Amino acid sequence: MRPRPSLSLGAPEIRVKPNPTFIADNKLSSMGLGLTLDAFNDGLRVAEITVEGERLDLTIKGPTDHIRSTQSIEDLPIATTDGRIIPTSSLADIEITRGPSEIRHKEQLRTITLQINPPTTMALETAMEKIQLFVINELRNEGVPNTVKLELSGTADKLTETWDEMVLDLLIALVIVYLVMAVLFESFLYPLIIIFSVPLAAAGA
Repeated sequence: MRPRPSLSLGAPEIRVKPNPTFIADNKLSSMGLGLTLDAFNDGLRVAEITVEGERLDLTIKGPTDHIRSTQSIEDLPIATTDGRIIPTSSLADIEITRGPSEIRHKEQLRTITLQINPPTTMALETAMEKIQLFVINELRNEGVPNTVKLELSGTADKLTETWDEMVLDLLIALVIVYLVMAVLFESFLYPLIIIFSVPLAAAGA
């Protein structure tokens, strides 16, 4: 079994989690806090202007000497609506951690793939049953919430799609056969008797 991307942690990152109570007490918003931090970090693009026929980005950027280390983020000044200046640490919880080495998305959702190669002697249906029983069900039992989607993909997903298509094709074929027999026998009852008697006759044989 191989996870893709790797489960090993990548580069260090800083997570700023706004405290709703402290932000509301100071009549600010989480979005405003984020925009202010962006201005001190890479700069905040606020508009596009034209100077001598050339389009330029108008960016608000804080003094570069405010951030000299990861700990400096706690002391970044935030202006309140009443003119006070308070540090970022008064409005949010700041955590220094390590982020994933790579983030993949599928249909705008973050995903991680566990690539499993069953033995060549094992049937695909058997492998799917074992994965459902010993991987997916176990993850649910360990507390993985229902908001996290766990599903099979790749060859297993194609097999499921093939079975679904076969069932649909079989139903369509039965409907066509029934309609043809109904026209031939000029009855809606006799075709039903024949269709349901064929499986019973095959089982008895």
